[in-house]
Amino acid sequence: MMPALLDLCFLDERPLDWGPPATGAFTVTIGGVEKDLIRKSLSIDLRIEERTIAQFALYDETAGYHYEQGEAVLIYDQDGDLVFGGIIDVPEEQLVGDGFVHSIRCIDYHYHADKRIAAESYVDTDAGDIARDLLVKYLAPEGITAGTIQDGPEIVSAVVNYVTVSKALDALAEKSGFIWYIDENKELHFEERYTHAAPWIAYSSHMIKGRTKLQHGHRQYRNRQYIRGGRAATDPQVENRTGDGETESFAMGYPLIEAPTVTEDAGGMTVGIKGIDAGKEYYWNKGDNVITAAAAPGIGVALVFSYVGEYNIIAVSYDTIAIADRLAVEGAGTGYVDDMSEDFDANSLEAAFETAAAKLERYAVEGKRLRFDTWRSGLKAGQRLFVFFPPFLDLGFHEMLLESVRVHPDGDNLLYSVVAIEGPVSGSWARYFGSLSTGQLAVDKLTIGEETILIILVEPSDAVDIGDGSVTTVWACPDVGVGLWPELNLYPC
Repeated sequence: MMPALLDLCFLDERPLDWGPPATGAFTVTIGGVEKDLIRKSLSIDLRIEERTIAQFALYDETAGYHYEQGEAVLIYDQDGDLVFGGIIDVPEEQLVGDGFVHSIRCIDYHYHADKRIAAESYVDTDAGDIARDLLVKYLAPEGITAGTIQDGPEIVSAVVNYVTVSKALDALAEKSGFIWYIDENKELHFEERYTHAAPWIAYSSHMIKGRTKLQHGHRQYRNRQYIRGGRAATDPQVENRTGDGETESFAMGYPLIEAPTVTEDAGGMTVGIKGIDAGKEYYWNKGDNVITAAAAPGIGVALVFSYVGEYNIIAVSYDTIAIADRLAVEGAGTGYVDDMSEDFDANSLEAAFETAAAKLERYAVEGKRLRFDTWRSGLKAGQRLFVFFPPFLDLGFHEMLLESVRVHPDGDNLLYSVVAIEGPVSGSWARYFGSLSTGQLAVDKLTIGEETILIILVEPSDAVDIGDGSVTTVWACPDVGVGLWPELNLYPC
């Protein structure tokens, strides 16, 4: 919600002049040991719904140390706040003089979700509970703990079929209208995208002069949205044919999804599955539109086929006001800007139209992207930021979403290059993200992986008891000799 003007003084004290901190410097540790970096080599890129990447270089004049993939890295800003936590991803070294220049790229703690494979299934379970279960089973053993995990919508059925935990959480968040991430403190968050507000309001005086830009519009704009959905069931279909004594195969208007009913001159006929059943009068297959007779019906026989079919869903939704606005800008043509998207979980026309309308609500309005540099810390991708910058954004406060924050040194301090976006619903990305999850009570089905059938592998026990004792049973029989003859219970050798 937009803060009341009278409340702004409690949220932020507008500075008269905001410049770089007078003292302090950032700190980098590798494996708990503080390191001196090559000047201006540090950069940290934080972007909403993407992995955070940190890069820097340092010099080892003794050439006596080699950095390894997986070593822990922590970066603190000039205020002592942790701004990055992760591991070394790609270390590279170059011999310069008598020492090494180490160029190091780091990735954040999403690494732990990228490296674990999950195999789970859920029925009638809240999205947040699925995230919690994945945390307990796969991420907690890697040292990840629970941050903010909200319940979200109920998932009627979910199959996580041997995919990475990160891919499972990606699909779960998309269906829920949520965002997930593992922060610099190794905490997993699964929450609505507008959950966290920025710690301060951005005034023009916070922004370094000469480095602020405002971009209008976005490349994903469209005003007519097509959706290619899944396959939907038809209403009951009835088709009439007449036998000619030769035709055995009868093509229906739609592929079948269940066993049909067939009559000849009003008499019911037996129906079986092609290639499986035998001794039936007619045969069918799911997904096949041809019903085959075991023997051609006679000339003049009245055939009635009753069945339920399926069809591919294609839906299109228009924004007539946006089309008219675009036509006025372009000056000629139709004004249409088309887009085709896929949503194979949409198994009805209604669901496909809802998906199309939701995409138009997001993309059929021109947005804004504000770029600025600031010395002030605390901003993170995904936060809601209130901006007051009359030269660019009219005279009021604008609620924007922090799309990315790039952290890099300027002198001994860290500078923050910020990208904030606004629009397209009621001037607020935050409100759009909220509307995605508000009122969404259930998601029909979520399949993450190649198949809908999940096979759980059972690992054998690592412990096998092997004793060093043995029991020997000797089977002996008497030798045949004088006076020894076979009897009922005696079998000489």
